[in-house]
Amino acid sequence: MQILNKLLRNFKSIPSAFNNGSSIVDRSPSNAAQISSRIESLFSMDNEYLQSRIRYNDKFNLLYLNVPKSGCTTIKKAIFETSTGVKYSHNIQFKKTISGSFRVNRHALRSVTDDTFIFTVVRNPAVRLFSTYYDKVVGGKNGDPRILKQIVDAFGETGEVNFFEFIDFVASIPDNDRNPHYQSLVGRTCIGSIDYNYVGCLEDPLSTFSYISNTLNYDFGFINSNSRKSHKVMDHFLTSEAYDRIYSIFKDDFEAFGYSSKYDERLCKPLGLTF
Repeated sequence: MQILNKLLRNFKSIPSAFNNGSSIVDRSPSNAAQISSRIESLFSMDNEYLQSRIRYNDKFNLLYLNVPKSGCTTIKKAIFETSTGVKYSHNIQFKKTISGSFRVNRHALRSVTDDTFIFTVVRNPAVRLFSTYYDKVVGGKNGDPRILKQIVDAFGETGEVNFFEFIDFVASIPDNDRNPHYQSLVGRTCIGSIDYNYVGCLEDPLSTFSYISNTLNYDFGFINSNSRKSHKVMDHFLTSEAYDRIYSIFKDDFEAFGYSSKYDERLCKPLGLTF
């Protein structure tokens, strides 16, 4: 709890621009040219890494630290549609064309000010890793080709790997070299180095997406935390033994965000986060 309080001590309420219904924040040229201390740590990263990590939009003056397998597609869709008025598509070519609208590079980050709404959404590290395995590895031809290539390189042409082998495979890779889908939450969010306004969690989707919905004035529709097909088979893979093994690898994530080390509490929202 002390760790979490220390990390979150600078969290603030929603900026006044959102409270009064305005979607545009007036920023002077001098402020726009400076590097905000709120996101100074991001400037040590190259642009390619920034593009995989953040979504910035100056229409709503918000910056989203993207955490894969934690509701990121839903959030990116909302940001894109409210920013452009264009309906989001999952078509690969369409996805490649929209990254520019988020201006994810060092130049764009110079627009971040004290009024910028900075947020992220996290998920229990063990459940998140299972979701990655089930969706990107078990998914086979529908899986992520980058992850599947790494699996083939590590386990042979069949690419067949059970969940425990996948856990050990992830553990063998330095965190900065991991695929974004199984990079640590601490590493992915730069928690403690970035001054967040809000951190939500996928374990409490109604509160999390309602908060983001109010910020963006966007209707996410019906949110059901148990609607994902993977939840129906999770217990077959994510056993208490697997949970303990993942905890030992991602202990910093569990402690920093207040997730329980107890298997029976794997779907509970983390302690200490304020929604």
